[in-house]
Amino acid sequence: MTLTITDHLMTSDHTAHTARLAPGHQHAWHVSWLPGQLLDRNTATTAMIFADTAATTGLHPGHRLWPHLQGWAAELGLTTHDAITRASGPPEKTSSPEPASGAPSPDLGLRRSGQPVMEGDGGQLAYDGEPHTTDGCLLPVAEPEAGQ
Repeated sequence: MTLTITDHLMTSDHTAHTARLAPGHQHAWHVSWLPGQLLDRNTATTAMIFADTAATTGLHPGHRLWPHLQGWAAELGLTTHDAITRASGPPEKTSSPEPASGAPSPDLGLRRSGQPVMEGDGGQLAYDGEPHTTDGCLLPVAEPEAGQ
C-alpha cells in the first residue's frame, strides 16, 4: 500500500478515494469519503491512511490493524465501524468543490489531529501499509540522511 502526497493531492494505490486541497483555501483539504468536511493536512493524511488500510479485506475487531483503525477513526471523530463503512464506499461525486454544509467558518472548520506528517523530497509521503509500532503507537520509518 502506498499513499502519494503532494502539495495539492493525496492518492492511494489501494482505494479510489482522494484528498484534494480545497479551492481558495491554503490549508484546507477535502477527502472524498468525508464529503462536506474541511480538514487540515494532517487529518486529511489520517483519513487517507484509514481509507488505504480499510481497503484490506478481513478487517475485524481482533485483526492486528484494528487498534490503529480505532485510533485513526477517533482522530476523525468517527467510530471504527462507521469509518470503515464510509471509507469502503465509492468516492462521493459532487458538482461543487465547496462543502455541502455551506461556507466554512472563519477558522475553516478544520479538524486538527496533531499527527505529524513526514515529508520527503518533493513533498511526498510513502506509507508502506505495514505500520511500524512500539507499544501500539505508530512510528515513522527513518529515511537515510543525505550523503549516506
